[in-house]
Amino acid sequence: MSPAAFGLAPATAAAPVTGAVIGLPDFADLVDRVGPAVVNIRTTERLKLGGRGGADGQPGEEEMQEFL
Repeated sequence: MSPAAFGLAPATAAAPVTGAVIGLPDFADLVDRVGPAVVNIRTTERLKLGGRGGADGQPGEEEMQEFL
């Protein structure tokens, strides 16, 4: 979570509920407030591909062509 979004999270969670109906949050408003936040996910491990077939018993390219 970005520092900006993290700073908004406690205020959002602590906001008092007004009215008798409790429903889902307004996600459009949430996106407007925190949408500009940038998220970057990066991995440092590279998977080695086996010979034929996919990972963990998944069908390989040839099997998929036959299926399709």
